Amino acid sequence: MTQLLVCLRFHCHECEEGIHLKVHCSGEGLKAGPRVVAAVQVACPACRTVNEVCFRPTGEVVVVLPAENPSRLPLPSLN
Repeated sequence: MTQLLVCLRFHCHECEEGIHLKVHCSGEGLKAGPRVVAAVQVACPACRTVNEVCFRPTGEVVVVLPAENPSRLPLPSLN
């Protein structure tokens, strides 16, 4: 199984607060290479709004959206 620690930097979609976090990624989907996209839900520490962050294993943030069904726990990516 492939594992990777990814550092993400992005701004909250609601309040524009800068957010920095590390995400532990694992699974067969990482074998697809740097073009694969994963997603995680993250609550903003400033306004508590839940952001859905789509990112690549390289740490590139593709898009930050409001979470449609925010959960209290991070959701695993589908990779």
